[in-house]
Amino acid sequence: MEPAVITAIIGGVATVLVAYLGFLHNRLSAAKSSEQAMIERLEKRLDKQDGEIKALEQKLAKTEQRAETLEKENDQLKERVRKIEGERQAVGQINATLTAENDRLKGELATAARHSTDQLTQLNDLEFENQAQAQKLAEQAGTIAQLEKLVSELKAQLGPQGAAPAGEFA
Repeated sequence: MEPAVITAIIGGVATVLVAYLGFLHNRLSAAKSSEQAMIERLEKRLDKQDGEIKALEQKLAKTEQRAETLEKENDQLKERVRKIEGERQAVGQINATLTAENDRLKGELATAARHSTDQLTQLNDLEFENQAQAQKLAEQAGTIAQLEKLVSELKAQLGPQGAAPAGEFA
């Protein structure tokens, strides 16, 4: 073969090769651009999600703090309810004792009325004492009603989440 033909063939192959390399370079450049654009989109998305995560973490911290505060308040309210229940029971016992004492005094009063005129004075004194105790009973009944109202209000404040288990408080 003649050197001019070989040179022409080599020149043609070189031109095709350069064109192909240019094509590959353009493809590679386009792929890099596409890859860079995708990386930028992913980085923006990641930044946005990081911001959302931080905001959610702050909300979670506030929510947990509020839950702790509410839990403490709930425990305090439960303790107050227990104390009020104890006081109500004590008032009930006092009421029962005073009722029994009142009944006893009424019986003594009836016996004293049968005995003598001197005991009539005692009878009047006992009746006065009986009235004072009846007034105390009425006052304590009012106190009991106030305590029961307070217990109801506290139970209403506790709501269904903070309510004591069924049967724990009457």
